[in-house]
Amino acid sequence: GVVQQPVRQVRIRCRPADIPEAAIADIAPMEIGQVLTAGDLKLPAGVELLSDKGLAIISIIVVKYEEETTAAATAEGAAAAPAEGEAAVQPEVIGEKEREERRLKKDEEKGKKATEKVEVKEAQKKEAQKEKKK
Repeated sequence: GVVQQPVRQVRIRCRPADIPEAAIADIAPMEIGQVLTAGDLKLPAGVELLSDKGLAIISIIVVKYEEETTAAATAEGAAAAPAEGEAAVQPEVIGEKEREERRLKKDEEKGKKATEKVEVKEAQKKEAQKEKKK
C-alpha cells in the first residue's frame, strides 16, 4: 500500500509553554485500508484537540498500478524474464513521450529559424554586392 497524509496540521488548545513541536504517530502496525484519525493522536498532558476527532490524518491505500504489475508478473512467471544479455523492459514514464515530442518540435523550429537567418544573411550579402557594383 501507499501512505497518504492528507492533513498535516491539527488545531489544539494549550498553554504557550506546552505547545508540542510535533505529534508523532507509529504507522508500522497499520494495514491497507486503515486510517489514523486526529482522535488517535497521542497528545501530551495539557494539550486539548480542537480539530474533529474523526479527521483522517494518515491512511494506507492500494494503488491500482501495483495490482496490475503484480498480476502481470504472476501470470507471465519466470518465462517473461529477459534472456541473458537482453535489457529488461522498463515501464513508460508518464508524459515522457510528450516531452520528447515537444523537445524535438522545438529543436526543429530552432533549426528552421537558423536556416531562415542564414538565408536572410545571404540575401542581404547579395543585395549589398549588387549595391556596390552600381
